[in-house]
Amino acid sequence: MNYTITPKSSLRLLKCPLSRDNNNTFDFENISEQTNYFNSLDYKMFNDYTYIKKDSTVAIELNYDDAINYNYLTYLNNNKRYYCFIIEYEYINEDVTRITIETDVLQTYLFDIVLNNVFIEREHVESDNVGEHTIPENVETGEFVCNSKQEDDKLKDYCYIIQVTEESTGNKDKIYATNYGGVYMAGGAYVTDNIGELISIINAYQDGREDAIVNVYIVPKSCIDHDFSAGSLRYNGQISPKEHTITISKQTTLNGYVPKNKKLLTFPYNYMILSNNNGTANVLHYELFSTSNCQIKVTGVPVVGGSIKVIPKNYKGVEENENESIIAGKYPTCSWSNDAFTNWLTQNSVNIGLGLTSNALSIVGSAGMGISKGEVGLATTSALINSGLQIANTIGQIYQHSLIPDTIRGNTNGGDINVSSNKNTIICYNMSVKREYAEIIDDYFTCYGYKVNEVKTPNLKSRRNFNYIKTIGCKFTGNINQKDMERIHSIFNTGVTFWHNTNNFMNYNVNNDII
Repeated sequence: MNYTITPKSSLRLLKCPLSRDNNNTFDFENISEQTNYFNSLDYKMFNDYTYIKKDSTVAIELNYDDAINYNYLTYLNNNKRYYCFIIEYEYINEDVTRITIETDVLQTYLFDIVLNNVFIEREHVESDNVGEHTIPENVETGEFVCNSKQEDDKLKDYCYIIQVTEESTGNKDKIYATNYGGVYMAGGAYVTDNIGELISIINAYQDGREDAIVNVYIVPKSCIDHDFSAGSLRYNGQISPKEHTITISKQTTLNGYVPKNKKLLTFPYNYMILSNNNGTANVLHYELFSTSNCQIKVTGVPVVGGSIKVIPKNYKGVEENENESIIAGKYPTCSWSNDAFTNWLTQNSVNIGLGLTSNALSIVGSAGMGISKGEVGLATTSALINSGLQIANTIGQIYQHSLIPDTIRGNTNGGDINVSSNKNTIICYNMSVKREYAEIIDDYFTCYGYKVNEVKTPNLKSRRNFNYIKTIGCKFTGNINQKDMERIHSIFNTGVTFWHNTNNFMNYNVNNDII
């Protein structure tokens, strides 16, 4: 009996930019758009195939030298179009080459995959406001640099307080106590910002009443409630501390570089150090201030040495965050003609070196990393085909939170020299990564988005030109055979970029803003 075999299949050899590693693929709006694109590629057409077995070998009437110029094919089986990579070529004779094919599961089932809720490790986010994404990244930050600093000039404007137990006029009546902003201290006081007036007041007691002078010390004028322009030297006390506010603008550039990805404007790439310039410092994150700028409240009372607390406002959801406050450096106690040992003890008891520790954060990298932008290979060319995970491992080093506070570095006993050099004040340092590292990290975020660690349904079309996604334990569904579905899961777990515009494929320089 004779049987007539009706051809059912045809195949088209293509020169396609897609690669078998599936790190990058195309995303089309519909099947028609997908078909039209692949039909537009350079091709060789072969008809009259009865059936093409999936992931098998196919003999084509094309010599070997011509066949190896094609890396991709599509074929039809029973009106179902399959997309495949050519993974091997075998010479049969001068006119025939046998090729081994492997299904491109992403293109073949592009419109069959059902995107369910899944744990997303990395993605291009749908919203990128400063402070919205702060999950630590596995990237090396290098050494940090100071972009600018702002000093509290009010704490550098000093005056002298002469604390006494009786009036300088010779009145023997005792002065029992004065309120120094809520802190009661024995005796009364004179105050002046003029060294000549200070000497005159001390000299007034050089008639055998030297013991009436209890203390002579320096404090900032901002701590004391006194009208220095009125001409009166007598300090009448105050019932509450004096306070003022420092305002620091949030930094928007990193060592002169303007980042495209707003995560770089958050810690640990961009932050502020609040320092008393005397051995104590605190790291503050710009994004944790709820206001448009950073406000620091400075509160002080004019006691011996000056007691000044510096408190971040509207920080970490607290109107005045005492837990993140620091104490300003102490101010010197002066000497005067009296018992030498007592004066020495008075002076040094204020500025003695304390065994303090800083709660500043230690941000460390691996020894010997020394990477440069060129070495990382984050160029905006086809060299970026390597997976995001591999690149992360190349440039990566997690910064470490220090659970044990660091030992203080700096001047734990520097009040006297700081006052004499006009440096005993609060200093806000605007810190960031170096420009070199900022560019490296920004390029990495441009290519592979942010770490999000979130369970949700992926949005693969949130950006104008391309979207990257990397999942963990992917469990997408669809009318797809089990073997191919497992390959799809593996691709998403490794990480894949979907390119929405075929003309911009692998061009990371294109605008990829949120849509």
